[in-house]
Amino acid sequence: MLLAGLGAGSVLGVSCQKSEQAVPAANLAQMEGFNAKAGAAITLSNAQKWVQSYRTSPAVSKGGSLAYYLGNQAFKLVQDQPGCVGIRFYNAIDANGDQTIVYVGVDKNGRDMIPRKDEAGNPVYASGVVGDSAERCPPMCDDTTPLLDLTSVPAQ
Repeated sequence: MLLAGLGAGSVLGVSCQKSEQAVPAANLAQMEGFNAKAGAAITLSNAQKWVQSYRTSPAVSKGGSLAYYLGNQAFKLVQDQPGCVGIRFYNAIDANGDQTIVYVGVDKNGRDMIPRKDEAGNPVYASGVVGDSAERCPPMCDDTTPLLDLTSVPAQ
C-alpha cells in the first residue's frame, strides 16, 4: 500500500497503539479541520506521476533528496506515546546542510506532542519524541522501484 501526504507539515495516518490514553495537560484546542485519519492508499500510477513531478522540480535538480527510509523502531518510539494518533513530518536541513525530515507524534487535537507550554504557561507536554536520522535517497535508493524509473511513468 502506498500512502499519500508526506509533504512538509503533513500528517501520515498511522494510528498509534495507545491512542485512547489520557494526554497530560492537553490545554490546546483542536486545530480546525484536523483529520486524525489522514493518509490513504493511492494507485501506483498516481504515485509515479507525483514522484516524477517532484523529481523534475527545481528542488531536486539542485541535489535534493528523492526519498527517506525510516525503520519500524523509529516509528514505534513515536507511535507508542500515550495519546498519539499519527505522525507529522517536517522537511529540515541537518547540521551538515543535507535535506532530512524531522518527525513528531500528533495528538487527537492535531497538536505536536513535543515539550512546550500553552499560552498561560502551563505545561502541555513535559516530554515527547522528536525523530530524525532517516536514510536519504540518494544514496540509499531502491534502484528497482518503479517510483524512481522515469521511463515507466504512465502518460497523463
